[in-house]
Amino acid sequence: MIKAYIISYLGQGDRAYTRYGQHQQQLNQLLRDERISHITILCQAYDVTCGESRRIEDLCPPHPRITYIHDEQMSPAQARNKLLKIFYEDKEVTWGHFADNDAIIDYRYDGTKVYDWFLEDTLPSAVKWVTCMSPRHQPWKGYLQQNEHTMKDCIPVHQCNYLKTTLFWVKHDTTHIYFDETMPEMEDMAMIGEVILGGMLMYQFKSVVM
Repeated sequence: MIKAYIISYLGQGDRAYTRYGQHQQQLNQLLRDERISHITILCQAYDVTCGESRRIEDLCPPHPRITYIHDEQMSPAQARNKLLKIFYEDKEVTWGHFADNDAIIDYRYDGTKVYDWFLEDTLPSAVKWVTCMSPRHQPWKGYLQQNEHTMKDCIPVHQCNYLKTTLFWVKHDTTHIYFDETMPEMEDMAMIGEVILGGMLMYQFKSVVM
């Protein structure tokens, strides 16, 4: 079973509603995919986003596959740890899809095929923490073009020393690892060391681009 966990801080003003539009696209993509059984959203400071003229409920339309948790604004590390705790305590879930509220998988490269690999348990047993390709930090078009035919028959997962926390996946395991909440930024890079100290390695899906 795959469940999604989203940290959502919208902010204020025009930027907030641009972000909210991206978030709705994200939810539409996830809800259309029946392989995602449930979505938990940590909504941070939505009262500040709404102000006096709008209701928080207007930003959180009810859906049987969505649980909204409302809280104050917090650091990304704190927010992700809240959702990791919920994930670790869930005895039904096998993989967690963790994302920021603007993380949308590029459909052109069949990135959502990863959900089949999760459900069919076809990944190597060592793969427990996996990140996506980040166009901002990594060249990706050349790789996908050069390996287009190979990726149809193989699972493009590679060991790496990189973690893009905008979108990543965690396999439910007895080892529970959390982000360092004392770090205001770069907590994603520090997490790579925590994963290694936990006896695991970081991997990356080369076919998943945001």
